[in-house]
Amino acid sequence: MKSFLFAILATLILQQEVHARGDLASPRRSTRRDTPAVRTSQVDSTAYNCALQNAKAYYAQNASKLKQSPRVVALVDLGAPANSARMSIVNLDTGEVKRHMVARGSGGINARSGSHGSLLGFMKVSEPYIGKHGSSARIDGLEARNSNARSRAIVIHGASYVTEGARAGRSWGCFAVDRRSTATVINKLKGGGLIYSYNGQQACSAGEKR
Repeated sequence: MKSFLFAILATLILQQEVHARGDLASPRRSTRRDTPAVRTSQVDSTAYNCALQNAKAYYAQNASKLKQSPRVVALVDLGAPANSARMSIVNLDTGEVKRHMVARGSGGINARSGSHGSLLGFMKVSEPYIGKHGSSARIDGLEARNSNARSRAIVIHGASYVTEGARAGRSWGCFAVDRRSTATVINKLKGGGLIYSYNGQQACSAGEKR
């Protein structure tokens, strides 16, 4: 009889402990309502590989115009969705790749002044400065199709509408990045780093080859 009563008492104590700690077999469901995370998709790998080869060839042919230590290029796939890290900063000397969210122009892909569109092609990141968006860096076009980059004030800057891991908003044509990443991006590219902005698999077309 004593052993039976002891068994019942032990069972009651165990049930109280489990209730206090929560169900150990399944995770406790949070009562906090978090904002759903946006799933980050990947850029097109075929387009990326074509863009990388084009950038390497351009760097080799135009070394005197570009930063040499280290040789760095930012590949920006304007055809990739807004929830993808469509800027890939590649160190051509070491092979290191860092990916970042970046905005696309609200005017689509359009070189016309006042269009708020993004520019295609090869561009150079020039001098850094502090502007209305904080740390920024000016950009100079290296081709006829983007020769008005500086006059349009197309720059790299941080923006509240771009957050790593979330859907990027739209800029007025600038390469707007997460404010927390701005210093990293600018420090890697300032002083002659290359930007190659392309539209998906159009990077593989004959007209883009170098």
